[in-house]
Amino acid sequence: MLDTVISSDFLFFQSIRCPSLLRILLRILESNLLASRSHWTHRLVERIVIPPSAGNRSTATAGSASATSTTANSVTLTHLPSGPVRTGAGSSVVAAINGSDTLSDGPATAQSGNSQTTGTTLSDEECERLCSTMLLTQNATVVHLLLEHCLPTEAERDRASEITVLREVRNIICTYIHYMFIAEPALADVIVWQTYPRSLLAVSAQAIPSLHICLDSVVNVFRLSGDYAKMIFCLDLVSHLSLHYNIQSALERAAFMIDSFYHILTAVVSTDERPDLFQACLPALVRLGEAFPSLAPVIVRLILAVGAQIGNILPESTRTALRLSLLGDRDSDLIEWTDETLALPLRERSAICLRQAMITFDKIVRRSSAQRFLYYPPEWASA
Repeated sequence: MLDTVISSDFLFFQSIRCPSLLRILLRILESNLLASRSHWTHRLVERIVIPPSAGNRSTATAGSASATSTTANSVTLTHLPSGPVRTGAGSSVVAAINGSDTLSDGPATAQSGNSQTTGTTLSDEECERLCSTMLLTQNATVVHLLLEHCLPTEAERDRASEITVLREVRNIICTYIHYMFIAEPALADVIVWQTYPRSLLAVSAQAIPSLHICLDSVVNVFRLSGDYAKMIFCLDLVSHLSLHYNIQSALERAAFMIDSFYHILTAVVSTDERPDLFQACLPALVRLGEAFPSLAPVIVRLILAVGAQIGNILPESTRTALRLSLLGDRDSDLIEWTDETLALPLRERSAICLRQAMITFDKIVRRSSAQRFLYYPPEWASA
């Protein structure tokens, strides 16, 4: 029933903005989620097992449509994986729960054609873990669908007014997600591991107060993901949360990520990858410098070191032209890095990235310090 609601009703609201109907949909969705949790909780407690006689009748009925048959002492376990079941197996765990109709208390045999598969006994602890994983995956899917509904359409992007239906829709959805995170804190960690569109980070950090609990797990995602896109997502998330929660834990995680990116950008990535990765970090660095002025010298060191490496592949005339172009334009905004920009040659991308770095440096100087200047050692300038 939950799949029907998501596949039909929710896709209808993807194209129509109606806050009143959205509230009704969320109530229906909440009822289905609670009913699903209640069903699987009772299923876990009761550990329903089909009696042998019932198993024979169901097998006989199925045998009229296919060649599959079981013995009188067996219980049908159609989609239950064979061999020892490993906990925390992700999608296979969810498939095992969704596919299996019975959970047996003893060994069972499922026979299809000439092959015979032996199902293992699941302990109470394993069943509870499987059930929790399935419910968590189900809730995470709902959160991702709701977040995608917050993305603006082409017509909404062109509107200059802040008073739009999209704003009300986002408030309704973010409030609902906030209460989901409060009821199940592990759900917030799953959403961060899976990531979502970075354009929604500013909205979610402001409208979902419970999102700050992700500060406890964002470092693990940053260290263990091994994906530059997820690392940039974590840096952006911490920067947005730091603007709203100026706390010690956010400062520590921001300092760790800045140091990590300094090492990655100066010693790990290739010359061709450096401009693309560096420009993705610049907006987050501005926000971190504004939220934590004590990090401004470290951020400046990163910008100067990486900017020097990028500028080394450009001729002196290009670097001089970039500096002159910014003399009378102190309020320039960072341009959006599109697919067309990524397709440019290395020198052109490096020139654009170096200009972005100069704009970022100027913004950090003006926003992170009351004196409007930063002191840094002379060796940083020559780096």
